[in-house]
Order: sequence, then C-alpha cells, then structure tokens
Amino acid sequence: MGERLGNMLERVKRIDDLPGEKSKELLDKKERYVTHTIGAICPTFIERAEGSFLEDIDGNVFIDMASGIGVNILGNRHEKIISAIGRQLERYLHLCFGVVLFEEYVMLCEELSRITPGTFEKRSYLNNSGAEAVENSVKFARYHTKRPKMISFINAFHGRTMYALALTGKDAPYKNGYEPFPQEVLHSPYPYCYRCFRNLDRDTCSLDCLEALRELVSKAENKDRIASIIFEPMQGEGGYIVPPREFIKGVAEIAMDHSIDLIDDEIQTGFGRTGRMFAVKHFGIAPDLLVSGKGIGGGLPLSAITGRAEIMDCPPRGGMGSTFGGNPLSCVAALAVIDIVRDNLDRVTILNKIMTKRLQEIYDTHELIGEFRGMGLLMGLEFVKDRRTKQPAKEETAKILSICARNGLIVLGGGLYGNVLRLHPSMLIEEAILEKALDILDDSIGEFERTRN
Repeated sequence: MGERLGNMLERVKRIDDLPGEKSKELLDKKERYVTHTIGAICPTFIERAEGSFLEDIDGNVFIDMASGIGVNILGNRHEKIISAIGRQLERYLHLCFGVVLFEEYVMLCEELSRITPGTFEKRSYLNNSGAEAVENSVKFARYHTKRPKMISFINAFHGRTMYALALTGKDAPYKNGYEPFPQEVLHSPYPYCYRCFRNLDRDTCSLDCLEALRELVSKAENKDRIASIIFEPMQGEGGYIVPPREFIKGVAEIAMDHSIDLIDDEIQTGFGRTGRMFAVKHFGIAPDLLVSGKGIGGGLPLSAITGRAEIMDCPPRGGMGSTFGGNPLSCVAALAVIDIVRDNLDRVTILNKIMTKRLQEIYDTHELIGEFRGMGLLMGLEFVKDRRTKQPAKEETAKILSICARNGLIVLGGGLYGNVLRLHPSMLIEEAILEKALDILDDSIGEFERTRN
C-alpha cells in the first residue's frame, strides 16, 4: 500500500454502495457471532490502513479523521513504531512485570516522569486501558487520603467499567440499565458555556460552576470525606468542551485548600493532541495524578497513571497489579510515540490554523452549526435545529456522519445530546489531506441540507 500512497487522495470518492458486497458478507457473520451492542459509525470492513488513509475490503478509500477514537495520533502504522515493535518481537513478547522485571517498563515510567507537569518526584503505574487506569487512580487516591468520596463533573466520560461509569456524568447510552453503581460519587457542573447550567452569558459569567464545586466540597456531609476530584482539561466524549482557564486553576486551588487529590484524565487529550504534551499544561497547573491512555501505545493497548511519589507509593507491595499492564511491546511503542510527538508538537499549531480558518467558513455557511470549538487538533461542531433556541439536532448529526462516510470521510459523534461531530486527525496528516477532509465535511453538511429541504 505504501507504493500507492501518492494516488490515495485521488481515490477518495463518493461511495454509492456502502457497505460493498464483500463487507456485506462479513456483516452477516457479524450479526450472527458478535454481540449486537457493538455498533459502527461506518459499516465497512477495513483491509489496510496507512497514514491518514483507510482502505476497505471492497477497495473504497477513506480519510481517517477518527483515529481509532484518538489512538492513532500519529496516523496508522508509523514506521518508527513498527520498527520498535519489530525489534522487541525478536527479544520477547510478554513478561509480567510483577513476576520478572524488564527495562522497557522502567524506561517508559522514567519518560513519563519527565514529560508530565510538575517538578515533584513522580512514580508511574502501567495499565491496559483508560478505564482501568481511571479505576486504579481512584484506588491510589483513596488509599492515600483514607477518604471514600469522589467528585467528577456533569457530562464527563471516564470509561465503561463500573467505577469509571459511576464517575461518568452522562447516563445514555453508557449507564442506563447497569445500575447500581459504586456509591460516594458526586457530580458538579462543568463549564459548558454554550449551554450554561444557569443560562449566563460567557462574557459576564463569574464562573458559577466553580462556585458550585466550592459549595459541594464545603457541605457538612462532605467535609474531610472527599478523596479526589477527577476532571478532563477538555471534555472529549462530552463534545470537546473547553473550560475557561480560570476554572481549571480554581479546581486545583479548591483541591489544594481541602487536601483533596486532583486527578487529571488526559486519556483523550494527552500526547500532543492540543499542541502541548498534555492539555493541562495550557492551564498552568500540575495535578497530583495524571491518567493517560489511547495514543500512548501507538495502536497497542496501554495506559498509565503518573503522580506524586508519596501517593503512588502508598499502597502496600502487591496492592496493585496487572498481568498485561506495561506489556513490553506496548512500552517500546510508547517510547517511540513520545519521541515522535516531541519532535512534531509545533505541527499541531500549523494544522490548527488550517482547521480553525476552514471551520469558521463552514460555520458561516451552514445554519445547522451552533458552535465549533476545541483545542489543537481536537475540534467539534455542535449541530442545532435553530441557532437561537439551540435545540440539539441529534438525528441530523447522525445522518451527517453517515453522509461523510459515503463521501470518504470517517468522523466521530459525541456530546451530551449526541449532536456533536468530532474531528480527530493525526498530528502528522498532510495539509492537502486535511484540506480535502474539511472540503468533504463542508460538502456533506450541504448535501444533508439539500436532501432535507
């Protein structure tokens, strides 16, 4: 496929038959053998992936602006990552770090100590998935503080295991039907300024959401009982909601004033996606614990908790453990990812300027878009039936995602009301490919508007 990359962009065309015949055959098997709870935005089976392109088994080519939900931050099959994995395969495939030790685990933890915010001494613990890392960050915080309660934010997403779901601040489709969840979880408003929970104007708002958090922490029943506050520096699954800088700084101050451990969930925003190695660096604070995942492994399962040594060393030896966490293949891939991201952070600013300019033009053209927002390469468009009433356009958003796929563009949905289209390009995407993707997005929204009218 590498030899054909030169003409891949020309092969991105309107697909009249999606899924194609070969994919339809596999879809029949999927219906018989795979749980029906797993859906797909684009119902086609991929044969090959390279860079920012996907090719399905019927020969259709797509521009990938979903990145495997934020995993392929350097595109598909980066040669340095493939080489690192190949060299490791010649040595050993799996060793459990809780049985025998291997250098790759230590090297990655050393790198995480260097690149995460904060000048204090740090330790790291490696896991397999974002949800697992979130669960274990709660365990670290509880053991350290000897307190039971956690605070998360409305519209947050922290994973699909039971405690991660308890922390998640959106019910459908994640939580409904799986109750009861672990108790002692409190939710506070997040500054979703486009839909302020008190209907205030963002230009005159005095951060009532921060005051709501302060009141929650100060309640008599919560005094000295809150172990941690967990937050996303930008809500990801929630629709790329960027909080005011003062909010994140205020959350950190509240946590410090009440001796509460502050957990930063960077699973979706970490490793350069926002133009800084971690999004929280935009806000000028250093959390007590930082959870990372998705892009860290270069396409292999890996997540990490990196935090203050005095917190990470609290549980007794054997109190934490993971059979596959910090697998050698994932560790060498992560070390390659960090090197590549470090060398390409400036590129995010260049690509962001292209995206912001073009999205402003798309916003000006299509009344369906109530707002576009984001940081770096993580950009979202919120669709509404009417810009004045801001009534969410959930069904319309789903149809636009489908039209995008038929036009050769893979994007994501999201948002509290399911009405946000999310763009997740690789930080190494070529400018011409990015511009083509945004043209397809523009055309797809226009196509929907024409068919609706």
